[in-house]
Amino acid sequence: MEAKSNEEREAASAALAVKRGEAEVDALNDTARALYVTKTEDELQELSQTSSGDNPDQADG
Repeated sequence: MEAKSNEEREAASAALAVKRGEAEVDALNDTARALYVTKTEDELQELSQTSSGDNPDQADG
């Protein structure tokens, strides 16, 4: 699974930090919070490792 945008990749990184106990849930924006709730740590890790050069800044839609 790859992130569809740099925004999604950054949100996945933030959500992953919360899953690992490195940040607080209150620090998440809506996109990151949705990923935190719906994805496993492994899925978030995979999303956050997507190369930023491969993605637009924001996903369409």
